[in-house]
Formats: sequence, C-alpha cells, structure tokens
Amino acid sequence: MKIKSLSYRMSTSTPAYGNGAGLKLIQTRNMSTGDTSNNHEIAMPLHLGTHMDFPFHFHPDGKKSDDYREEDFVFQKVGIVCCNDSSDY
Repeated sequence: MKIKSLSYRMSTSTPAYGNGAGLKLIQTRNMSTGDTSNNHEIAMPLHLGTHMDFPFHFHPDGKKSDDYREEDFVFQKVGIVCCNDSSDY
C-alpha cells in the first residue's frame, strides 16, 4: 500500500490559527556560553500546522486522542473535505 503523508515541515514562519503565536525555538543550553551541550525547547500552539481536532475539542463528552488506536488513522482512500483554495492541492 502506498502511503501519502498529509504533513509538512514547520518553521518559525509557519502561520498559526487566528494569526496567533506560532512555533518558537528557545535555546536552553549553549556551548558558546560555557554549557556542556546545545539544547532547545519547542513551544507551539496546538493549532499549528497539520492537525486533527478530536470530538472532545467541541463537545465535553467527545472522544479524546487516547480513545483511538493508531490503526484508526490508516485509510485506503483520502479526500479533501474542505479547503480555502483548491489550487493549493
């Protein structure tokens, strides 16, 4: 079976929902300032990039991501339900 990824690379210029804060990379350790390693933290809103809204997002009794198995997200056919500009697809 051929798998088609619906995801894409994110960067600090990736637009966020509602023009809010996007992806931030925060350097927490830096060898050039004497730390023994380089390290970063990632901060981002949940509505950044490709994502799914589970039923709980809109209904207090809705299913959460933990209620699904990995196999629930493997499909034989995928279609675009709605988009802003069909020329992007």
